[in-house]
Amino acid sequence: MHPTTPTHSQTRSGAALEALGEKRDALADFKRVLTLAPRQEDAIAGVKRLEAALGLPSSLVSRGGGAAGSSGGRERVTEEDARMLDEVKARVKDVALQKKRAKDQQVAAQRDKRSLELTLGQVGTLAPTVRTFRPVGRMFMLAPRDDLHKSLTEKLARAETKLKVCATALEHIEKQEKEADAAFLEAADNIRRKMARSA
Repeated sequence: MHPTTPTHSQTRSGAALEALGEKRDALADFKRVLTLAPRQEDAIAGVKRLEAALGLPSSLVSRGGGAAGSSGGRERVTEEDARMLDEVKARVKDVALQKKRAKDQQVAAQRDKRSLELTLGQVGTLAPTVRTFRPVGRMFMLAPRDDLHKSLTEKLARAETKLKVCATALEHIEKQEKEADAAFLEAADNIRRKMARSA
């Protein structure tokens, strides 16, 4: 990959414009890439995607010299702006993935807590003199009901602590999510303002 080549720069510009919702300008950038590098896969995919989104006939079967389009004097997205937009988009995706994992862990912890509560409730209905089977590794051993009750109570306490940790982690991630979303919107707005000034 050569980040300074014109085709790479134009491809990043097209991707950034597409992310900003500037579909026609993005399409023009991708078509410019194809005039220089007709087999550039990202540009081909971009043209297909954007022509379909805009309801335009495919220009890929027979591209003429006019496929590149014109910027009409409008300033394109710079390589630096495109890189910054890529970085904040990647951050947004990363935080979303962290949030999903944290929620999955929270759901699992809630399920474990509920299971322990139900089991503890059932054990609590037994007479104190009853002996029950208690799991020990892969085996079960006969033990007094109070031993099982104590073990389940300790596990429940650990499950409740885990749920608190999950809630704290999720709160922290949601704060990061807001910051990442704000950074993306700020980067996108900066690019839009630059383009509006040069229009």
